[in-house]
Amino acid sequence: MDSKVYDEEQHEEIVQLSDQKPKLTIAKILLLELLMISPVIWVLFFLWVLKMPLGCQLAFQIITLLAIPLISLQIQNQHYSKLIKTDFYISEIIYGLLFLICSFLATVILGYFVFQYYDILDYEAIKTLKGSKCSLILALTLLSITNPFLEEFFWRVYLPDQYIKHEEINYNEQLKWYLALHYALYHFFVIYFFTKLFIISLIGFIMIAIGGRIFFITRDKFGLLTTSLFHMGVDMGIVAMAIYKIPLNGE
Repeated sequence: MDSKVYDEEQHEEIVQLSDQKPKLTIAKILLLELLMISPVIWVLFFLWVLKMPLGCQLAFQIITLLAIPLISLQIQNQHYSKLIKTDFYISEIIYGLLFLICSFLATVILGYFVFQYYDILDYEAIKTLKGSKCSLILALTLLSITNPFLEEFFWRVYLPDQYIKHEEINYNEQLKWYLALHYALYHFFVIYFFTKLFIISLIGFIMIAIGGRIFFITRDKFGLLTTSLFHMGVDMGIVAMAIYKIPLNGE
């Protein structure tokens, strides 16, 4: 396999930096926690209060996924390219495209059977969404194209790096599940907004947390590009189901 194994790279860096890693302070813990729950804030404010899905996507992607990590890395004198660790190997692309196709088909098929037996959507809530047809299409486009790459960098690369640079934290199962649960958290509120069903939202939360852990596996074994394409397949499947089920003109 051409791709480097992420676990081995992380272990080597931990060994090299073990004598100079700072302690994880309460202030840093609180800042990281606030950063990880910021998607929930965007969802509650833009989706629940303002009913603006495009605003939610823009705030989430531009501020949480892009601006804050890049500014943080700049302050720490790090460059994002050192974290990505990918040379865009052919194997990463091939595996990524296979995962994309399989995850897209699995998402669409699962969604189709769910809606065949029980339509879980709250159409009254959907009708309250503000914005033109173009803005809704743009929101869905951002979700399916840019979101997978930005989220994978944020949840599977940037955040683990922010934790393991401190002597108390290792790149282990506990950290991966901790981040996967935070990754799933904001999805709970998104699902609940569109369904108003607690059980469905909870099931979605559990499935997405497991999905977040699976993304760590593909990130470690195949690389960031593979995982991002894998993630894109899921998001494209969700967008396909949204176009199929939700009236984009708000009627």
